[in-house]
Amino acid sequence: MMTEHTRPPLKHRGIYNNITELIGDTPLVRLNHVIEPKKDRIACAKLEFFNPVGSIKDRTAFGMITGAIEDGDLKPETTCVEPTSGNTGVALSVFLNLLGYKKPVITSGEQIPAGKKALLTLTTSSMDLSPDDACPRFPGEGAIAAAFGYKNLPDHMVPYQYGNRHNPEIHFQTTGPEIWAQTAGKITHFISGVGTGGTITGVGRYLKEKNPEIRIISVEPSEQSHEFYGLRNTEYTMKPEIYDESIIDEKILVDSDDAYRTLVEMICREGIVAGPSSGMTVYGMKVLEERGEKGLWVAIVADEFFRYTNEILRKLRKFLPPTP
Repeated sequence: MMTEHTRPPLKHRGIYNNITELIGDTPLVRLNHVIEPKKDRIACAKLEFFNPVGSIKDRTAFGMITGAIEDGDLKPETTCVEPTSGNTGVALSVFLNLLGYKKPVITSGEQIPAGKKALLTLTTSSMDLSPDDACPRFPGEGAIAAAFGYKNLPDHMVPYQYGNRHNPEIHFQTTGPEIWAQTAGKITHFISGVGTGGTITGVGRYLKEKNPEIRIISVEPSEQSHEFYGLRNTEYTMKPEIYDESIIDEKILVDSDDAYRTLVEMICREGIVAGPSSGMTVYGMKVLEERGEKGLWVAIVADEFFRYTNEILRKLRKFLPPTP
């Protein structure tokens, strides 16, 4: 398991051995327009699309791969099968290919974004797409059942990001320490969405160990049916096994229109070309701003815009600022 940052300090960078050395050490950027700057308030975005395959799930995928190797579960003849809405699958596939392992099988819902689907077509052995209503009680969870259908086949394993201890561990070991160091220990609020629960659990545990007064805030879609790929409202969907709800200080529910409006602001005013889930996490900071809260806030920007272009451009048009 990766226990310290693999990326060399900036002043020592030369030629990297491969792209896995680029995982982590992502920038923390102050927001100067979406949240009004004040002397007693700093709002920052942790830009996870700077990871080499383009999302925070690079950390998760690499953590699960290295963990499986160390645990003796991943061998040259092993085929991984993973349920995913896209980002974990893309990163897992790229890294398995790079490291010389078999191309994985990816199970997903039918509504997987076209950009992610294209990348998975290149890097996987197959995609097993399930109807999004395959699991009536928990819509969209049919992909999990499909993945476990492969588990008992010879030389197959399911890393299972929703229940894999290496998922929150990698965030405890890397993302949390990065944020603590980047803020010089002054962070007061951490804001993240909940997909697998790995990020908010791992980072939250680390930050709470450093300072129990830091507030850990989950930001979730207010609607049961929504199009924020990979995010969940934990009241309506299955709670992932690795999600530690005990560390959550507050849950903020965000309407889709508010999230998309915030995403447009981030792109047009901050120059942060982020994916749709980031509009939701940054809107969580707008809620803190409306309350007049103080401190140093950090929100996760999980991925970039271009994997979702076809799916969200039509939604964003109505939020574009008027042309002068």
